Amino acid sequence: MRLAALRPRAATRPTGRRLPPTPAVLEALAEPLAAEITREIAIPTIGIGASPACDGQVLVLEDMLGLSPWVPKFVKRYTSLGPAIETAVASYAAEVRSRRFPGPEHVYFAAKKVES
Repeated sequence: MRLAALRPRAATRPTGRRLPPTPAVLEALAEPLAAEITREIAIPTIGIGASPACDGQVLVLEDMLGLSPWVPKFVKRYTSLGPAIETAVASYAAEVRSRRFPGPEHVYFAAKKVES
């Protein structure tokens, strides 16, 4: 497979200094194709559901932490924070409504006058 059209082009800053090439993002590609593209092009590749052969990887934080209901095939959930966050927010809202938060330990009071 020849990928000549994906060769990097020179880019320069207004100062005339050469810029590094922008990485190619390879998303949801068949693994062999993503690996071949990574081998064939001169710029770095960033994979999102593509191949471990890519030069770097990206995962959406909400997916990784279990905060989104839909999970694409390429996502690895490292934890499931959704239920803990829902519990914390519900507790906070209940304490605010009942005026238990903020308590005396969470507010500032005027400084006491020092008698001379």
